[in-house]
Amino acid sequence: MIMFTFGLEIIIGNALRRAGYKTVGDICNATEEEIKDIRMIGKGTFQELATFMEAEKLSFAKQK
Repeated sequence: MIMFTFGLEIIIGNALRRAGYKTVGDICNATEEEIKDIRMIGKGTFQELATFMEAEKLSFAKQK
C-alpha cells in the first residue's frame, strides 16, 4: 500500500521517501528509532506518524 494515499503531510512523505520508505509496509518494518533518525523527522512529525499508525491499527517493528 503506498503511503501517500493516506493524507500524511507532504513533509512526512518527502522525508520518508528520501530515506527509502515507499510503502506503509516499509514503515511497519522499521523500528521507531530508525524512523526518528530520519532527517526532517522531529518529535512532532514522528508523533503525527505514530498517531496515523495507531489509527490504522499498524505498528513499528519492535527490533531488528
